Parts: sequence; structure tokens; C-alpha cells
Amino acid sequence: MAEETAARTAPEATGGDGGSRVDRLAEDVARLREDLRRLAEHLGEEGMARAGRVREVAEEKLRELERALAELRREAEAARRRATAGLEETVREQPLVSLLAAFGVGVLIGRLLGR
Repeated sequence: MAEETAARTAPEATGGDGGSRVDRLAEDVARLREDLRRLAEHLGEEGMARAGRVREVAEEKLRELERALAELRREAEAARRRATAGLEETVREQPLVSLLAAFGVGVLIGRLLGR
């Protein structure tokens, strides 16, 4: 029985029908290489598509932040104008008090700086 098995496998191992097995194996390897190439190509395309989507989302978030920053700038400018207008009004209405306050602030700063 062992001799029959050896006799059947011997031609395949030594080259009788083995050439066609090697050819089939070579074809399988070639197909596998082609499949791997296509898979790598597909993954590259998928990666590029995802990168594009990530970029779009990031650009939209950046635009949102720019809009929010512009709104904050407008609000800060409006607050500055209101504060300046209030200060100007106080100086016009009470110039002596404003002058004494400015003098007091100057003296305080001078003392803090040691002059």
C-alpha cells in the first residue's frame, strides 16, 4: 500500500505531472500578486477618499471658527466703543473729578514703580 502511494506521488514530485502542478502554482501566485496589487490600489483610493473627507470637515470647522472669531471681534469692538463713549461722557460732565482721578492713578503708578 505504501508502494502504491509512493508510486502515485513520485511522478508528481519528480516531474511527470509535476510540471503542470508547478504551472498551476505559478498561475495562482500570479493571480495572488494581481489581487494584492488591486487591493493595494483600492486601499490607496479609499485612503485618498477618506483624507479628502477629513480635509472637507476640517475646512468647514475652520470656516466656523473664523465666523465665530469675526463675531467676537465685532462684539469686542462694540464693547470698546461703549466704554470709550461712557468715559468721554464722564470727562465732559465732570472734568475736575476726571482730572483728579487721572492724577491719583498717576501717583499710585509712580509709587508702585518706586519713582
